[in-house]
Amino acid sequence: MRILVTGAKGFIGRELCWQLTEAGDEVCGLDKKDIENPFENAKMEWVVGDFLDGDHLKELVERFRPEGIVHLGAKTGLKNYPADSEYFAANTRGTDLLMEKAKESGCVRRMIFASTKYVWRREGEPDHRQYSPTTTYGESKVLMEESIWNNDGGCPEWCIVRPTTIWGPGMSPHYQRFLGFVEKGSYFHIGRRPVRKDMGYVGNMAFQLRKLLTQPKEMIHQKVFYLCDYDPVILEEWAEGFRAEFQAPAIKRMPRVVASIMAGFGDLVNSLGWRKFPFNSFRLKNLTLDDLCDPGLTKEVCGDLPFSRKEAIKETVAWFREQQRK
Repeated sequence: MRILVTGAKGFIGRELCWQLTEAGDEVCGLDKKDIENPFENAKMEWVVGDFLDGDHLKELVERFRPEGIVHLGAKTGLKNYPADSEYFAANTRGTDLLMEKAKESGCVRRMIFASTKYVWRREGEPDHRQYSPTTTYGESKVLMEESIWNNDGGCPEWCIVRPTTIWGPGMSPHYQRFLGFVEKGSYFHIGRRPVRKDMGYVGNMAFQLRKLLTQPKEMIHQKVFYLCDYDPVILEEWAEGFRAEFQAPAIKRMPRVVASIMAGFGDLVNSLGWRKFPFNSFRLKNLTLDDLCDPGLTKEVCGDLPFSRKEAIKETVAWFREQQRK
C-alpha cells in the first residue's frame, strides 16, 4: 500500500513510518522539519514541506499517488490563541487543504485524521459530535473534526482517531524529565488515592493506526477511535515500573496538602518568568485526577496489542539511557 504520512518526523510519525516500511508498505513522509532522517529505508521517502502550501501538497499527492493518508501533522500547545487563528491553521485550514487535494487526485481511498482526546473532557462517552474542549488547542481540533464530517473526509473511507497521552522512545522533553526524576529518586507520589489514566505506548499506537489502514471499510468508516493501551495505567504502578527498571531509589510519598502548597509556589514563580520550574497547579491536577476514555471500539477493530507494559517500559528506559550517553 502507498501511504502518505503528515507530521512524519514527529514522535508518533517516526514510529508509524518505521512500522509501515518494515511491513512492506511504500511510505512518503511529509514534515516541515528539515532534520536528519530518523532511519534509512529504501521504501521510505522524506519530503520537507508544509501542508498549508496547497500547490506543493497538490504536486506531492499527484506525484506519489497515495492510496492512504495518515494525517498526524498538527499545531499543538497550550497557548491561548483563538482556535480559528493563524496559529492553529495547520489543524483547520491545513486539514481542509489535505481533504481537497486528496479528493481532486482520485487516488486516495482511505484517510485517518488524528484529533485529540481533549475535544471531550467530561464524564461518560459522548455523542461524537458533542464536544467539551477545555483549551483552545482542543477547540481547534473540534473545528477540524466538524470540517471532516461536513466534507465527508474528502475520500471514500475515513475515520478520526483521538490519541490519549502517548509515551515511549522519542517522547517529549517533559516526559524525559519525568524519567530523569524517577532515575534520580526525586519523583514522588502524591497522596494515597490510586490515579487511573488511559495512556498508550507509541509502538502500540502505531500498530493501531496500521490496523485502521487495512481493516474493511465497514469497520472504520465514519467512526471515532480512542488510541491507547486497553488497560488503564495506575499512575503509581507505572512510575514504580520505571523505578524498578532503572533500579532507582524508592519513590517517596508526599501528602496532598504539601503538594498543593508546592504547586502554588510553582504557579507564582512561573508567573514571574521561571517557566522551567517543574511543579505547578497544572502538574498537580494531572498527577491526581483520573483521565479515562473508552477504547472498546479500538480493541474490537484493532485486536491485541504487540507490546506489553513491561516490555514498553524496558524499551523506553533503554532509549532514555542511550539519549543520556549522546
